[in-house]
Amino acid sequence: MEIYIFGEKEGREKANAVLKEAVDSKHLIPILGTGFSSGTITRMGKVPNVRQLKNKMAELLLETSAYHGQRKEDFEEINLFQIAGAFWDEAEKLSEQKMYNKFVEYMENNFTNTNDLPIIKRKFLNAGWRYIYTLNYDDAIERNLEIETIIPYNRHNKEFIERHFCLFKLHGDAKEFVKSKDKKYCILSSVCFLSL
Repeated sequence: MEIYIFGEKEGREKANAVLKEAVDSKHLIPILGTGFSSGTITRMGKVPNVRQLKNKMAELLLETSAYHGQRKEDFEEINLFQIAGAFWDEAEKLSEQKMYNKFVEYMENNFTNTNDLPIIKRKFLNAGWRYIYTLNYDDAIERNLEIETIIPYNRHNKEFIERHFCLFKLHGDAKEFVKSKDKKYCILSSVCFLSL
């Protein structure tokens, strides 16, 4: 293993050459997190960051009978996985379908039909990646790239994946979630991962 120091010209040049070779040979696979598309304009809103998504879920939880009387501030120290666990518990109750429907609408408005991904990010996507992995639910990547969307926990044809450029959406897909209302397409908690 070799260490390259980016602060030095020679190290930077060597690292760039190694990365270019890895990209050109299709041996480098990017894994994109939530910051990649956060703030991107959608048809009815903007792709939220993790904090904004957590706050929206807390807001919806406060509308339920189980959390009536609590304050939004009570949720500030709780992480997204914890809020999501409580959210899915409430969403499964028949009496809380209104809250669940509001969340589905929020997902549709803020995670689908993205349309202003910055040019530098579009160039990055178009670098010829064989596969891209993402933790994002939104459709920013697939709307800016001709790529097959793969939800890993669905059944897939291995030969199809080998023949195509593929986007693996590890946490699900907002469009599939909106169409089906099935939480397996909106992985927000460890409980959701374990149930797959």
